[in-house]
Amino acid sequence: EDEPVDEESDEDVVDEVSRVLATPVVLEDRDFNLVVFAAHADAVDPVRQRTILQRRSSAEVQDWFEAFGIAGSDHPVRTPADPARGIVARACLPARWHGVTYGYLWALDEHHRLDDALLDRMMRQAARAGTLMAQRARIRQSLDGQVRDLLLGDRDVAEAAAEEIDGLGALGRDVPVSAVVLD
Repeated sequence: EDEPVDEESDEDVVDEVSRVLATPVVLEDRDFNLVVFAAHADAVDPVRQRTILQRRSSAEVQDWFEAFGIAGSDHPVRTPADPARGIVARACLPARWHGVTYGYLWALDEHHRLDDALLDRMMRQAARAGTLMAQRARIRQSLDGQVRDLLLGDRDVAEAAAEEIDGLGALGRDVPVSAVVLD
């Protein structure tokens, strides 16, 4: 069953991990799209800069990091520096929920100062991020089906879909909505 999230956000998780680890942290989804990043007071490597500016990592960078087994790990994974790629050493905290990786918390660790025990403690925050990401994925999946029913179903199915969309809280009460159906 889902653990309640008490209105916690991805930003709250990233800020907390960054604060505790005292290093810049980003959260990316499992496809390496940037979700949120903490403030970066220190200089960052070129890969981090590109990720923030382009809101995603390149396929080459993704392949390089995945070669360290991050997608299947339920423990912190340290990745080494690769000066040729513009990468400093990092710690990856896989954001998982029920055995599925939904994303990655990345903490820069250029000088190898992050303590293993502290990284292990931060896996609870990575799990919180995984829970949040899984909840959003399920809502998006449900919305996809409901919108399809709304547009393609008969009147009763469409009305039921509209009620379910309203029940998901996907739209606020005062949010104007327009729909266009093209034949």
